[in-house]
Amino acid sequence: MPAEVVDSVRMRLIMGRFANGVAVVTSVDRSGRPQGFTSNAIASVSVEPPLLLVCVGRQARTLGAITASKAFAVNLLAAGGEELSRRFAGTGEDKFRGVRHRPSDRASGAPVLYADSVATVECVAVDFLDVADHVLVIGAPQAGAVYDRPALVYLQREYGSWRPGPPRAPRP
Repeated sequence: MPAEVVDSVRMRLIMGRFANGVAVVTSVDRSGRPQGFTSNAIASVSVEPPLLLVCVGRQARTLGAITASKAFAVNLLAAGGEELSRRFAGTGEDKFRGVRHRPSDRASGAPVLYADSVATVECVAVDFLDVADHVLVIGAPQAGAVYDRPALVYLQREYGSWRPGPPRAPRP
């Protein structure tokens, strides 16, 4: 089959074939109100020093919160978090209602969704890069936690879960 020109529809189709974890990125705005959005555009930038990036749409309220606080948390959702993923993908008034979370000690109070995550990382924003309709926010992790739960995954507009085998020892 020949390759086709990549427009926004083809791009969504192509990237839909890439299995992703699902995360909720959170921060607090100038008034201390929590903000957050669902994302699968998260990546490790480097291990030494530890850096990660999140892609944030220019229209997202959370971008203003991250810009103001210079901090955010990444909450990698656990299996069963489909409703939470959908809630944070929307534009509802109080996305945090009924969601167990705590304010980050290391990321200016960004909400940490400890009860619904397989891992959380609290970051200080160290750089902002404007790219097309998004801003890439580079974060320096300040604290993190890992929980023994199966992960929520997303592939071809469907949710699933993944539980890997026993953890391997980190490489030196």
